[in-house]
Amino acid sequence: MQGRRQGLPPPVMPADRSAEQSSLDLELLRLIAKQGRRVPYPVGLSALALALMSTSVVPVGLAFGWLVAVYAVLALRWWMLGRLPEMHEEPLTHRIRWAIGLSLLNGTVFAASLGVAPWLTDFQRTVQTIVLLGLCAGAVATTAGHRVVFQAFLWPVTLANALAWGLGGMSGEDAWLDVLLASLIIFFALILVSLAKDTYRVFAESVLIRQQQIKSNQQLRQALSQAESAMAAKTRFLASASHDLRQPMHTLSLFGAALAKRTMDEEGNLIVSQMNLALQSLSSQMDALLDISKLDAQVVPVNNQVFALQPWLSRLQREFQPSAQRKQLVLRLDCPPNACVESDPVLLERVVRNLIDNAIKYTQKGEVAVEVSQSQDEGLWRLAVRDTGMGIPEHEQARIFEEFYQVGNPERDRAKGLGLGLSIVTRLVDLLDLHLALRSVPGQGSSFTLNVTAADPADIPCWTCTWPCGRCRARAPASPSM
Repeated sequence: MQGRRQGLPPPVMPADRSAEQSSLDLELLRLIAKQGRRVPYPVGLSALALALMSTSVVPVGLAFGWLVAVYAVLALRWWMLGRLPEMHEEPLTHRIRWAIGLSLLNGTVFAASLGVAPWLTDFQRTVQTIVLLGLCAGAVATTAGHRVVFQAFLWPVTLANALAWGLGGMSGEDAWLDVLLASLIIFFALILVSLAKDTYRVFAESVLIRQQQIKSNQQLRQALSQAESAMAAKTRFLASASHDLRQPMHTLSLFGAALAKRTMDEEGNLIVSQMNLALQSLSSQMDALLDISKLDAQVVPVNNQVFALQPWLSRLQREFQPSAQRKQLVLRLDCPPNACVESDPVLLERVVRNLIDNAIKYTQKGEVAVEVSQSQDEGLWRLAVRDTGMGIPEHEQARIFEEFYQVGNPERDRAKGLGLGLSIVTRLVDLLDLHLALRSVPGQGSSFTLNVTAADPADIPCWTCTWPCGRCRARAPASPSM
């Protein structure tokens, strides 16, 4: 029994049902008010046509008296229906009753036009019936199919119409035809009732769905606000913690360097060496935390400049050469001398540094290559960092850009870092408005490719140029005198 109860949907509480019904009634009043402002024009013209048609059998004063009554009811509905949604001091049930009463009054006035039906010609009676049934069909939409509001207009008109045809069929050769038409009018009214029921169901479902969407959007906005607050708190904590820990770490590094210069036995030297390596690893991890916290806080400025890639990459090659040699790897650079780009050299260097560092870290034999080539789009240079390492399985290629995720490090060995390198890369790439592409085959290696905006070498500021030509140095601005 408990298992069956758990499978049942939760019951709708009376309070929830009442709230839903209240919201439906309010939306209904708004719709009727909106339609009440549009309906008087076509309905008024229809009433005018009926009044003009009846002047052939009744006094003109009587016909236009009925027309004035119709216009008065339309004006009352226009004024009253427009106020109903805003009458907050009145209960919704009372306002719905007002709408029902106005609909009944409107139907009664139009039903009164059938008082002249016995004296009209068959053609005029047919036109009168078509007009009145058309108004009934239109009421399905203008009342959203609400059962009571709609039928308060429908039945006075259709019953009077059917009665007018039925009484006309009491005598004459075509009496059966009049009775048949009366029956068809009742049948048509029943069809309209069924259509109105379906219309109201669709209206109610659409209102409830819209309200659920509004509620879901509010919950999502609240959850997003909470997530942003948590992210901001995390960013502030990481920035504060990493900043506060820098000073003691710097002090420990100085002590470690001082100990390394002292004469000690082999065991002491090993301890000092391991301590310095641990401090370097910790410092690198703290730098990564500080970098990612600044990037998440969006406080990193971008300073685009035009610079040459070859001397810039050559410096990085020299810096990473010892790390590659320790693993007996070849660190190769292939860059055309005329390759110039426009970007932030400091931020772009952090991107390339992370890519080269990862390539060396995950490559056990072979080479790491930094290659620059002209893109098919002449406005771009393609900068690729390739390795012959372990490669990345396809199902993990999206995850490597997540924070703290590392391929082949399920035990979370901190000696391999925190797994923030590629997370920092993606943030920097987005900040620099670049495109980063990854191609990798397990066992064959990986390739990370950046497309960087090309620039004219002539736009490089001479005093920042590192090419060994005397003209740049000659044109460098003189240092200000002290």
